[in-house]
Amino acid sequence: MWAILSGIEGNIAAYEAVLADIKRQRVPVEGLYILGD
Repeated sequence: MWAILSGIEGNIAAYEAVLADIKRQRVPVEGLYILGD
């Protein structure tokens, strides 16, 4: 599985919240793609 992040715009709190959510998923995320920033 992979994840796409967009719209974080330098917001470290939002980025950390997304990473924490990804870590809680049942299926591991093998690819993380960040658009923008």
